[in-house]
Amino acid sequence: MTAIHHATAKRAANIGINLVVEGDDIVARDHDGLLLAQGIDAKRVLVAAEQARLERNGGPDDAEYNEPDQDEPEDDVADEGSDDNNEAADEPKVERSIVKRKYRKLYMPKNRSCGDEMAHLIAEHVKEDDVLNLDKLIRFAKANDCWIDSYRKLNPGQIRMNVGNRLRAKIRKGHDVIWAS
Repeated sequence: MTAIHHATAKRAANIGINLVVEGDDIVARDHDGLLLAQGIDAKRVLVAAEQARLERNGGPDDAEYNEPDQDEPEDDVADEGSDDNNEAADEPKVERSIVKRKYRKLYMPKNRSCGDEMAHLIAEHVKEDDVLNLDKLIRFAKANDCWIDSYRKLNPGQIRMNVGNRLRAKIRKGHDVIWAS
């Protein structure tokens, strides 16, 4: 079933693009109903629609358009079995990271961490031989009431980040960290 994620729909609405499901496709139209892009992936359709509108108008048409940073190449989505005749090869590149580019740049020199004292303390506590021990991280999170079962769907780095963020919030409210595992 073809669907549009709520965040993608919101982003589209914020920049004046209407995304709708028509049959098995996602269709992007401007405020006048003019077709901008069409496809099966809402994010890709939105990116293509933004590009089509930009090309039609000869440049950014409003203050909400954010031109991509030129100093860092965009991440490619894995291209499975593409050839020159593949329509997907013509689609714009889409970033795969959930972390905003400005934070990736900021955190890169700090071993992909915000680098504060709490991040270092958590890393020291849940790593073994310089590798994150997921079971130990989960025990630590549960001991500090920072665990949510839906975190199991995330990768270990995302779990570590979420646990750290929840723990920082609890500390600001007076929580004493439980370091035993």
